[in-house]
Amino acid sequence: MAENEPQIGRRALLEWAAASAALAACARAPVRKIVPYVVQPPEIVPGRPLHYATAWELDGYGMGLVALSHTGRPTKIEGNPKHPASLGATRAIDQALIETLYEPDRARGVESAGEPVSLHEFDERVAHKRVAVLMPPTSSRAIEKLVRRIRSELPGSDVWFHTPLSRANVWAAGKSAFGEAVEPMIDPSKARAIVTFSSDFLASGPSCVRAARKLADKRAADGARLWAIESRRTPTGVFADERVATGAHDRARFACAIAARVLSDSSASDASRALATTLRERAGDVDTRFADRCARDLLAARGAAAWVVGDAEPMELHALAWLVNRALGAVGGPIVATPSPILEAGERSHDLADFSARAASGDFDLVVIAGVNPVYSAPDFDLARSLAGAKDSAYVGLHRNETAALCRWLVPLAHTLESWGDVRADDGTGSIVQPLIDPIFGGITIAEVLARVLGDLAPSGHDLTRDALGLDDGAWNDALQSGVLPSTSSAPTKAAMNEDALVGLVQAWVLPVKHAIEIELHPSHAVHDGRFATPLLLELPEPLTKSTWGNVALVSRATAESLGVGDEDVVKVTAGSHSIELPALIERGQPDGVLSIALGWGRRGAERLADGVGANAFLLREALEKNAPTAIAAGRSEPVARTQINIDLYHRAHEIARSRLKSEKPLAPDTAMRLSLYTPQLSPTAPHAWAMSIDMSRCTGCQACVAACNVENNVPTVGKAGVLNDRDMHWLRIDHYEGDRGVIFQPMLCQHCDDAPCEYVCPVNATVHSPDGLNEMVYNRCVGTRFCSNNCPYKVRRFNWFNYHEDEPALRQLEHNPQVTVRARGVMEKCTFCVQRIRDAEHVADSDHRALARDEVVTACQQVCPTQAIVFGDKNDPNSAVSLRYGLPEAYAVLDDLGTRPRIRYLPKVIDKSPERA
Repeated sequence: MAENEPQIGRRALLEWAAASAALAACARAPVRKIVPYVVQPPEIVPGRPLHYATAWELDGYGMGLVALSHTGRPTKIEGNPKHPASLGATRAIDQALIETLYEPDRARGVESAGEPVSLHEFDERVAHKRVAVLMPPTSSRAIEKLVRRIRSELPGSDVWFHTPLSRANVWAAGKSAFGEAVEPMIDPSKARAIVTFSSDFLASGPSCVRAARKLADKRAADGARLWAIESRRTPTGVFADERVATGAHDRARFACAIAARVLSDSSASDASRALATTLRERAGDVDTRFADRCARDLLAARGAAAWVVGDAEPMELHALAWLVNRALGAVGGPIVATPSPILEAGERSHDLADFSARAASGDFDLVVIAGVNPVYSAPDFDLARSLAGAKDSAYVGLHRNETAALCRWLVPLAHTLESWGDVRADDGTGSIVQPLIDPIFGGITIAEVLARVLGDLAPSGHDLTRDALGLDDGAWNDALQSGVLPSTSSAPTKAAMNEDALVGLVQAWVLPVKHAIEIELHPSHAVHDGRFATPLLLELPEPLTKSTWGNVALVSRATAESLGVGDEDVVKVTAGSHSIELPALIERGQPDGVLSIALGWGRRGAERLADGVGANAFLLREALEKNAPTAIAAGRSEPVARTQINIDLYHRAHEIARSRLKSEKPLAPDTAMRLSLYTPQLSPTAPHAWAMSIDMSRCTGCQACVAACNVENNVPTVGKAGVLNDRDMHWLRIDHYEGDRGVIFQPMLCQHCDDAPCEYVCPVNATVHSPDGLNEMVYNRCVGTRFCSNNCPYKVRRFNWFNYHEDEPALRQLEHNPQVTVRARGVMEKCTFCVQRIRDAEHVADSDHRALARDEVVTACQQVCPTQAIVFGDKNDPNSAVSLRYGLPEAYAVLDDLGTRPRIRYLPKVIDKSPERA
């Protein structure tokens, strides 16, 4: 200390420290008075959430949900175990419904020409008018009834349906085959061999959750081989035992080659065998060894083999799939032709071009666009001209988006958690949508909009739904409680397959043109078609590239070299008269000559987070469908925010991510004795020992568990800049590694080591062990030294460099789980094995004067997993699910040679390759 500096005595220093501590303790949030219940509702118990069965509709198909509500505030979404589409699990998009409910950028109040008006004024304007309505596809019986009334009671009025990700090709092929639009329902539990053509049926689509569960169970039981023929890698393709990467032209040739072998079989019909000759000629010199192996698998599994074709594939390929499935005996077995639950599926009313032309004709007093954003997703239809042709226009939606900007009226749409309604799953099973909260911004449902058009003032969504379903009090209440309308699933179509019509379609098939560079567009795994621009989904890593906050152009290394493009070089992609710019990524498994781009990005609406993030690939779609000339040019560089870059194991597969071929012997258990200098910290008399098992053979990398963990535990998002600085906060991540046998997905989270290296180095004892084996974090002790993170070999601890919740709008704060602390700046965060769920289950059991039931505690990641890859429980119970997996000979702990003794054990990925490829 310098001589002229004041001397501070020990007593004074302690007094100042005490005063500072007292001041900090007093720096609390301002106290706000609340009004308590005068008579507390009997179902409300402070601190205990209520569970409500509900459902929601995506592109017309229903998904059964269970929503959690804390004193009237929805906070979490789970799957409904009684619903056939969810089976108790969900997709990542389902988890984000809570964020879309509390979105601060939602439309607030009715507007006319930008000025606030009352809903009553809108009612008067729309009632009994000659109206054109554009809305999403729907399976709602209430809306079906209203649509029919509009067409019959309001002469000249009409209703159209639109989604950017239409199943029009599926329905068209079904109508040729059976005379009606049908859904080719895949049941993997009845299959021993499945071939997919650009179908990510395990991770996207209306039946992905059910299909993933059934295929994972089938593989675990008696095996089912999966073949994937696709361009970009998808979770389904990675999950496949064998995969070939092709562009659209070669993919069609593979289909012809495989189909020719199947249809030339002696059991096929004469027409099919004749078609096989044509298909063999079209296949040309495509890889005959792959086609031979694939066809051999299919024929060997006759009656239990199936083709699955992606929605965007040509109608002719869907028609060929019906012929092949018929020849394989799959129809009525692994493939069921079920009438589509979508209202007017495949009809003229699903043609956006028809709507655009009619709306522009000036025949309507009012054009209403509700719940869709065609100005963004269909830019080539010039909806501005169509809207200008009407006398008046109104947009009904959650946000003031690109379409709303062109309409005179803006009416807020009620969120699905604010709505009454009904939906049907892809198999026809009906569910009631019930609200958990009153509309926050006074929104109304699409059904209520249609009722207003018919002159019904202040219609009730509840009454419209109940009237359409015709249920008595008992049936209505039962359906609300279970979330499923009994006996509503659709029976398979009784129509005979029209083989001649299908053969004619395939005979006339002109295969896709092969370009030097093929550009393929696909839905985003996160934001879907662009409507889900929430922080959770914008930062949700793409399963394989691990990119966030925007889309990229995927190219193979050979193609990148031919174009003079490197990783993160911005490429200008031109198709027809439109161009977009986005960074390129060199991706393993990408076919040469194919550039893949995700749709759903490049928004320009009022959603601030999504504005300008990524590029709008919808601009290219119309030109690509017409085979317009394309061009690619490289320019500047732009960093891509990725959560994992290194995907190599560097010969450490045995220590980290194990795999083996099905034909190989099971991996030997590791019985080496782990010596330790540290005294065991766990109480030998603890009643429970919480542990987890993860089966990598079941994991598809769909990211649903990552989304569920974020929602359950109030995990913050950090933005693109934060991800670029390696500061992403995901408590659970899905690593993926690549080797000669393909891709291995490995969920990685805190391992809750019995000898945790993080605990020994913490200077303030912030990370400690509970008696039942949890590695806990005491946030108010943590001073942010990050010693624990440096000492963690799994790199699963997160340091919150900033107070990411500090600037959250008040509305966004309502989405937080009140049972989990919202962390302040400067502390370490990590997986807690959902300790709040453990303690809650213990409290419930204690209040019921009973012991915890076996497998009663379910973590968020376990609950959401479609394939049940994750199992959690008490390993002290020898019959618990986790103990049964824990005891399998191949179960192992990652980096167990370090002596950390993790509480998570993994099962290796088992791959069933053909002998020629083993």
